[in-house]
Amino acid sequence: MNSNGGSEEGRVKKMAITIILLLFCVQLDKCFSFVLHTGGIGYVQQMPRDNDGNEINDSEAEIILESLHKMLKDESSNFSCPHLNCISEDPILLRDQYHGILGRVVILDLTNCPQKSFWINTYGDEDGSMEEMRLMIAANIDQMVNNGIITQPILLSIMVDSPMNNLSSSKNYNEAIKKEMETIIEREISEHSLCSPVSRFHEASYQFESSPKTTSPSLHVQIDGANINGKWDTSDIFVFDDLVSHSLRKRLRDTVLVHSSWDDRNLGPDTQIWERGGLDDILEKDSQTECSCWGLTLEATERLCFQEHKAINEMEMLLSSLFRNSIVCRLPEAVLGYNVSPLTANAATFGDKFSWHIDADPMLNPPSPWVDVFGRYPNRSVGKPRFLSCLVYINENWNYKKCGAPTRFLDPPTETCYDVEARPGRVLIMDQDITHTVVSPNKSAGKAPRYSLVWKLIVHPKTSSQDMKSLFKHSALTKVKKIGSANDSK
Repeated sequence: MNSNGGSEEGRVKKMAITIILLLFCVQLDKCFSFVLHTGGIGYVQQMPRDNDGNEINDSEAEIILESLHKMLKDESSNFSCPHLNCISEDPILLRDQYHGILGRVVILDLTNCPQKSFWINTYGDEDGSMEEMRLMIAANIDQMVNNGIITQPILLSIMVDSPMNNLSSSKNYNEAIKKEMETIIEREISEHSLCSPVSRFHEASYQFESSPKTTSPSLHVQIDGANINGKWDTSDIFVFDDLVSHSLRKRLRDTVLVHSSWDDRNLGPDTQIWERGGLDDILEKDSQTECSCWGLTLEATERLCFQEHKAINEMEMLLSSLFRNSIVCRLPEAVLGYNVSPLTANAATFGDKFSWHIDADPMLNPPSPWVDVFGRYPNRSVGKPRFLSCLVYINENWNYKKCGAPTRFLDPPTETCYDVEARPGRVLIMDQDITHTVVSPNKSAGKAPRYSLVWKLIVHPKTSSQDMKSLFKHSALTKVKKIGSANDSK
């Protein structure tokens, strides 16, 4: 089907071009046309493909077509079998504002379908869209991805009245298709806030009330080492002890706690803003352990996330300046759903039980608009968004030797644990795919909670070939500590 065959020359050529597959369903007149964009977007001309390749190959095209045919024929017995045609075009280039896009797009065009009224009457929404039909087909494609039948997710769009079919030449039609694919991807990014920098919500000329002493980490921990796609990789933990000033730490604490007069040393967490079972900052929880822990109420979480807070703004601007070569965004709802908040807080008390967990992993994300646009990939991949969490210990006072309550990390290959001490004002920035847990305070802490404020972040690259392992400069004083399997690099 592809004139390049399976030759090395053909594979190399495939990296530098975009293949547009026009699949036509013929029954006297054109019923459906499926447009499959099989090349990467934006970075395809600057960097080689991964070994696995992200383009929709001929085999996948046939599988998708067969699946669509079966699904639609089940809905309408008059649906007839399509045939396949292939042509080559130059790559579709999005503007440089987005990098790491997967670029697998399928357009289902109903414009000239004799059964168009049937599909609209069956699946059409009040606003004229075909979202119900799109979700039905997308769910079928997601199932094929989950079963390993096709390699990566696909962004699906349905057009009911396409002006492209009235274009006079195939060249104009193909150019229109490329522009439409750009529009589909950009619309998906915009509608679901997949790349909304935190800096855009705050004034560009924002003045810090107190500047950090240093923006270099005092400790860099490497953990959970493994060979990923032939390259050695470790997850990272960065500890900053002079990034957040005493003033900012206090204002962050006051933002979270609101009622600063509450006697939490003797009374425990303020029940006006904290509740048992409110810890909802991870996708899957162990119901027998996490449900007993203190987390923010829904009202308090929404206030923290959606209202304007000067201390939150300052911290986010600080993070933007720290990752000055990247674009810092809060985790959008479209990645893991409404229940996983991009900004939350914890209040660990004596006797609480916590489970090992990861915050997220771009390789394991569930079907979502994020996955349709960016795909699934190992965290820290070159030129791909990196999933990070930022934790700030916000207690006014906390005697670690007496009260304990570290953040504990696990190296699964060796089952080695590593504890980071909880200190007022200390900042932890860690990869979201690290296995970790909160450790409850010692009995000597009494009812006093150990507070932490947590951001779930996605850090986007500014270039298609950006090394996402090196996000900021280390000071010569930064200590590097390798834990467990991180020492096994060969």
